[in-house]
Amino acid sequence: MDDAEAADRLAGMTGGGIASFRLWHFPPDEPWTTWTLFTDGRLREAAWDRREGFSLREAELSEDEVRHFRANAAFLGLDPEDVGTTLAVSEFGIEGCAQGISVVRWDRPVPAGLRAIAAWHSRTRAGFRERLDADASAK
Repeated sequence: MDDAEAADRLAGMTGGGIASFRLWHFPPDEPWTTWTLFTDGRLREAAWDRREGFSLREAELSEDEVRHFRANAAFLGLDPEDVGTTLAVSEFGIEGCAQGISVVRWDRPVPAGLRAIAAWHSRTRAGFRERLDADASAK
């Protein structure tokens, strides 16, 4: 499977509801991962490792957790034409429906106009992973 096919499959694995937003991280030498926060409070992580295949994790977030992630994303209502690149498969990205985001993509080095967004992206990915790990530990 080539990279573009893997990216499409990961995007398809985020189905099953209306997404507030989706983050992705597609590093060149590590597993590719997407995180989707749905409007109903579900958080889904879909990952693709070239050696291990595809995996999914999902957690139900409390209303407070959902409000926290959405509030922290509120500053993202921007026009990606003003700040983003248009690479077909970029290492980092955000897309969404309910948050008013179209698509923002970038690679390294992070463009100066995207540094605040890239920092938010990194913090949010870490928060999503922490929440999914806690849910998996509780089971």
